[in-house]
Amino acid sequence: MTRKLSGNPNIGFKEQIVRKRTPKSCIRCYSIKRKCDHAKPFCTRCMRKGLTCEYFTEEHVLERCLQRQNKRLTAVEQGVLVNPRDSKSNVIDEIAPNTELNPMTRDSEAKNFKLILNSTGEYSKYLSLCLFPFSDPSQNVSYIVDRLPRDQDKYVVFDFSYVPNRLSSPADVKNMLPSKLECDMLVSHFFNNISPFIPILNKEEFELKYNDIWKNLPTYDDLNTLMVLYAVMFCSCVTIQVSNVYLTGRHYTNEDPIDYDKLKYTCFQCVENIKYMNSTNISPSMSAITALTLMYYVGSLNCNGVAGEVATLVRYCQIAGLHRSLSQDTSVSSVRSFLYSYVVHLDSLSSYYNGLTSYINTDLFETVRNFPKPEKDLKTLFTLTKLYNTVIWISLLHQLNKIEASVEEDFVRLSGEYLRSEEKVNLLNSQIMGLFPEVPEDYKMLLVVEGRLGIRKSAILVHFLRLSVADVNMKTVHKGENYNYNLVMQALLLINESLVKIRLGVMYNPALLWWVRNSYPFQALTIVLTHLQKSPTIRINFDNLPVGMEYSRIPDINYSAFDVREELVVKAINAIHTIKPTWPIVIQTRFEKVCDLKNYVFSQRKHQQSAPVSSTMPTLPTPIPDFNAATDPAAATAASTAPKMTFDELLSSLFDSDKEFQSFFLETLPQDL
Repeated sequence: MTRKLSGNPNIGFKEQIVRKRTPKSCIRCYSIKRKCDHAKPFCTRCMRKGLTCEYFTEEHVLERCLQRQNKRLTAVEQGVLVNPRDSKSNVIDEIAPNTELNPMTRDSEAKNFKLILNSTGEYSKYLSLCLFPFSDPSQNVSYIVDRLPRDQDKYVVFDFSYVPNRLSSPADVKNMLPSKLECDMLVSHFFNNISPFIPILNKEEFELKYNDIWKNLPTYDDLNTLMVLYAVMFCSCVTIQVSNVYLTGRHYTNEDPIDYDKLKYTCFQCVENIKYMNSTNISPSMSAITALTLMYYVGSLNCNGVAGEVATLVRYCQIAGLHRSLSQDTSVSSVRSFLYSYVVHLDSLSSYYNGLTSYINTDLFETVRNFPKPEKDLKTLFTLTKLYNTVIWISLLHQLNKIEASVEEDFVRLSGEYLRSEEKVNLLNSQIMGLFPEVPEDYKMLLVVEGRLGIRKSAILVHFLRLSVADVNMKTVHKGENYNYNLVMQALLLINESLVKIRLGVMYNPALLWWVRNSYPFQALTIVLTHLQKSPTIRINFDNLPVGMEYSRIPDINYSAFDVREELVVKAINAIHTIKPTWPIVIQTRFEKVCDLKNYVFSQRKHQQSAPVSSTMPTLPTPIPDFNAATDPAAATAASTAPKMTFDELLSSLFDSDKEFQSFFLETLPQDL
């Protein structure tokens, strides 16, 4: 039936359709919009969950109809009813998770994920519990749910979902080229500031083809070369904009000779049109794979937001057969393996920063076997360090995401793989530093730091796997009650390598901000800050590191004289502050929450009385230094008075005071993993 809500024509609302047919589903299945088998007296779903099953009666339906009508009529009479399209509550209802956040799993199934659903099931987010497992769960929820493109983000990361206009012919693609002078500048920028850290484009070979373009421009028709050229210019435009944001706070300067933002979108338009003209989805070329690899790596932040594009790129490689070798001896196999290793690395980055499993099966590619001789080439050594880190990431993420629960044998096997990869990376790093005396030391050090960062990220996952196998309740871990020395030390090492990368990268070349900004050790900072709060009197330094735990050194940090936790945290956060504008808003927000936590912990430490040292680590008894006062005035001001929130409230502050959602989510955390 229908009923007129109001006689006032100014209200502007349509008649409401009220449903009177009795639903066949039980009340519980109907309310959460799940399929019901209508079995009586208990449906299968309710019986499996051990819940009371009740079916609708005509009285139920009439009562629901009357309640809905009366509620709407009351709103009309009070003049508070608004258009549903403009209703804030309507938006909240659309995105709020329902009571099925906690999935039903078998006893033998690993409880390693959550689903965030709205009432209709249309909006769905998969939350892997190995995504930053030692961060507060609310931070991960916000990171997943709020990771949407915003207008202010488009100058620091590129939105690859942008749909460009179609070009009618190859001639139109060629006509989009800027002047030769502008192309020369962008190509030079690429090989000076981008190619050293993703060396998949041979400079000599590219320059031959590039010069051929300008010699035969009227008749030139090689779309593959044009695709690579547009990708090179795209990468240069993105990185120059990031550097401008860092240096000036704006994506442009008055002295810019090129409109980098406009040219960036033009390059993307041309690449997408060449993909269509060359039927890349059916028959991808090496040039297409190279161009897309460059664009996805440089145009994103750790491949966030390009998971679909990277998955497609992996499939392109498999269609082209890059995952298998042509021959063990040909140089062609080396080139193919070299390119494929970077595609695999992009896939592992996308997996690591989403907590998902990789699309790569390590049993189905032969990359390492076909690499050129490493001792002859610096870029090969660097690429191998990334590849060894990539392979262990893939193995760990696969283990942590699989359906069957992990057992002790899995941990032993993967911890052994991790230790072997650490040995390989350490050996390659020593060769990088020792075999190329003509290469600048700062550049070689940046390559070494990148390899060590990958190892430390793997170590965090290994520790989480250990807790999963040991059946540890992660609620206690989030409160810092199950942290051990090894986890805190790995977090400190990760913070240290991130600090070295940021400092050295900015000092070596400010044009490297596109690469330096990829380092944001928020999870490691949370681990150390939580340990400082729970164990303020324990002193930890780098004196007694186990064999194989190599680390980079900063001259103004004494790694052996006192507790390095506070000094590393403060100096890392100060360094991260400088690159904060180069991130999307969702990453900046997460960093601000880490800073709030740091301010609270340090304000509490200032009020603590000196206590006896309770550590087995040999350290010198020195007073706690006040690093904040000298290097972070804003933090010192904020820490002068303790915040009203407690430590646990600060950890959960990303719920933005939504206590109901906070308590509901925390209740769904597994009691054992």
